[in-house]
Amino acid sequence: MGLPHAGSYSFQTEKEEWDSAVRGGCPEIESEDGKEVDIIAGVIRNVGGVWEFVEDSAHFGSSGLLSLTSNSFTVSVNFKKTYGKVISFLATPDETYVNNGVSCGSSVGVSSADITLFQNKSINDYITWNGSSWTTLRGDISVSSYNNGIITISHSMNMNGFNINASLRDSSGGGFVGFRIGSINSNSAVLRLQKEDGTLYTGVEPAGLSFYVNRQSSGMLTKTESAIASSNIWIFGAMQKA
Repeated sequence: MGLPHAGSYSFQTEKEEWDSAVRGGCPEIESEDGKEVDIIAGVIRNVGGVWEFVEDSAHFGSSGLLSLTSNSFTVSVNFKKTYGKVISFLATPDETYVNNGVSCGSSVGVSSADITLFQNKSINDYITWNGSSWTTLRGDISVSSYNNGIITISHSMNMNGFNINASLRDSSGGGFVGFRIGSINSNSAVLRLQKEDGTLYTGVEPAGLSFYVNRQSSGMLTKTESAIASSNIWIFGAMQKA
């Protein structure tokens, strides 16, 4: 093979080709029906309840992404243009989020994507009536009210589900066998003391009553709860031009 004819030639490194493709809209990439495809990408972080693009000496920030807006549970990633169709969109939590039991899912349209974070949550505590007040071992769950055998417990962590267990300690007096579970809400639950004969207890706080409570759920994280230090969500999408 002979040498090329004299003329003007342009050579690009792989990085230059990638930068040109991403910033220029990937005109050399086409979907199977021949339409051009854009690559959109970036990394976002929740700082103190405010979502922002990560842009520093090690992170480019974003490409093809315009802005971030959010409500209590969802962060919306707004694209710089409106596309014809979505080919693929990935939102991936980093190792810090994963180590904290956080996952995420996306609802994607042609001009934006809504990302919601979820966490496998578990809280537990040991609660005792000491004769004058209710005490807790961990401080994660408290007794907000007591009324004739009806104990209302509460906690600050939002729980999305009805998985709750309450069990008496062996040393608890009064002839009780356990609890009947009443209403359950995201931040509270009602427990009713049950006696050995199967009836419900309706008296004052039983002396020495002690019990364990555990709640588990996989629920949505609020934007305050998802502000875990040094955690990111990586974004990558392929969008067909209109």
